[in-house]
Amino acid sequence: KFLTVSVGRDAGRGAQGGVAAVDALSAIIVTTLRVVMLSGRYASGLE
Repeated sequence: KFLTVSVGRDAGRGAQGGVAAVDALSAIIVTTLRVVMLSGRYASGLE
């Protein structure tokens, strides 16, 4: 019983960690895309 409980907790932590990692990655991707789009607009405006 103790083993299954500890394994379940570890699995829960892993799932939460994965979600947090995905959120962080998506946030990084969104910010990079914004920067790229903004720099692209400025570049096209300068041309």
